[in-house]
Order: sequence, then structure tokens, then C-alpha cells
Amino acid sequence: MPLHCVASFQVKNNGETTVIINLVNPPLVVTVRPGEASPPFSSRGTYIIHAEHETLPLPPPQIDITFTPGDLFVAKSINGPSLKVEIVAKLDFPNGDLLSSLSPVENAHHL
Repeated sequence: MPLHCVASFQVKNNGETTVIINLVNPPLVVTVRPGEASPPFSSRGTYIIHAEHETLPLPPPQIDITFTPGDLFVAKSINGPSLKVEIVAKLDFPNGDLLSSLSPVENAHHL
């Protein structure tokens, strides 16, 4: 069991181009204008982040996020996207606070 887990995440658009976020299954499309942030995402799935008018080769430049709340959070850059985004993750700590949640990590390094 992970010591701390990503419960949800948001995408903040710091660029000058509108960003599109697609959840593959179930289908969902969210548009994030420059200077704005998406709503929090907390559903399991694969999210694809790309510029609104991307027309480069397949697969297009994008960021793929594979997410399972409390278990898995992996972000990959594909074909060097020129997006200026922040991905902000909300963490849940099983013991209620950061310090007590990290103490097992310290002990594991001394084995």
C-alpha cells in the first residue's frame, strides 16, 4: 500500500493556447483557456492533454496521464509537446499528516 496517494489532480494552463484534456473512457472533454485551471479529476483512466489546434504528426505532441486514485499516477510526454501547463496533484495521507506518513519511508531505507 502506498504511503501517500494521489487522490485527484488539476491542470493549470500557463500558456497562450487553449489546452484540451480528453479522458479516454468514459469519454470526457475539458477545455482549459490560458490562465485558467481545469476542475479536479478524480476518475480512473487515461487523460490526454494537448493544444487545441495541434496538427503535427501522429501521435501528436501531448501529455498522457494514467491515473487510478490512491494507486497510480504516471505522466508521460509524447513527441515533445510545447504546452505550458502545471499538473497539481492532491495527496491523501493515510495517517492524517505528512510527517507520520513518511516515517515508514525513513525506516525502509535503513534495512
